[in-house]
Amino acid sequence: MEELVITQVTEDEITAFEKLAWRIADVEHYGKEIPWEVWEPQWIYLKAVQQETVVGSLAANVIAGVIYLDRVIVDAEYQRSGVGTQLLQTLERLAIDALGVHKIYLYTGKDWSANKLYQKAGYTITGELPNHYYGVDFVMFAKELRDHG
Repeated sequence: MEELVITQVTEDEITAFEKLAWRIADVEHYGKEIPWEVWEPQWIYLKAVQQETVVGSLAANVIAGVIYLDRVIVDAEYQRSGVGTQLLQTLERLAIDALGVHKIYLYTGKDWSANKLYQKAGYTITGELPNHYYGVDFVMFAKELRDHG
């Protein structure tokens, strides 16, 4: 048997192979071919502005009907004033009304204060990531927005 050679490549160099391989895998896993573009992240960015000052932001991406909530950042002076809640609510409305999303998920530090925001908004812990970034324990949250079908 020939020696297997593994090398680092750019995304462009591997895309053609992945498109073909994933098309076959999608049929096996989902029972149908799924357009490649569905697997490409569609980024969403929101900002909260008060008195012409940005006081909060949110970044998320959509892949195949699921949103990964990458980050919610609220200025320290505006935390616990509803800014984070309004950012989440705006994302959820957009997800349901315009994007056809059925679920949102995220991960964050296990003992971080923002967890109260997510729990209050109806997100539940679905998993743990021990010893994650810089050795800190993280948890995964998710919220079902509608039945997928």
